[in-house]
Amino acid sequence: TLITIIIIFSSVVFQLFKTNISSLMHIPVTLIIWFIPFILIELTYSTFRQIFEPQKASSLIAKVSIYKAYGSFILSILFIYLYNNNKYMGVITGYSISGILLSIFLFYKLKDFFQITFDRKYLKYIFSYSIPYIPYSLSGYILGQFDRIMINGYNGEKEAGIYSLSYSIGAILSIVSTALLNAWTPDYFKSMDNKDYKKYDNDVKKMLL
Repeated sequence: TLITIIIIFSSVVFQLFKTNISSLMHIPVTLIIWFIPFILIELTYSTFRQIFEPQKASSLIAKVSIYKAYGSFILSILFIYLYNNNKYMGVITGYSISGILLSIFLFYKLKDFFQITFDRKYLKYIFSYSIPYIPYSLSGYILGQFDRIMINGYNGEKEAGIYSLSYSIGAILSIVSTALLNAWTPDYFKSMDNKDYKKYDNDVKKMLL
């Protein structure tokens, strides 16, 4: 319920200030409307992983992740060839179509976990955790994207694209650590539930090594 309210509010804000956002990020105004489906797709996928990772549903998560990666990639390549102008729209269109189809499937998988309810106790817990986390999370996104926005503004889309590709290649190393952390998530929850902090410490030391 809270997520739905936030999404509606954010969507209205994006549309009201789309010209300002476009000017700040050096992107066409028409692209701002695409922010909303992108956010909904990633939100659905994130919710799916947060629920099914602790259940050790590795096979399902792997299949969904593979489809998400390859489905959007194949459709993006197809639409890039179909677009005569503004070929970057091919990537956006391909990702959106693939993501919407995936989100419909994920909604079906998640439907049993949704309840239309409102409890102040949970609201207090959510805000006490989330509000201090927002500056940390925002700083990560700003550091991750601000360089691309600057290069795009000063040097153009081509240079920003080359930089973005190079940056992504350099980030390949993090794939290993991310994979380890994702695989370890169910054991983390188990250790926390059982208050087995010794096992938790040992697991962290092994992963760091």
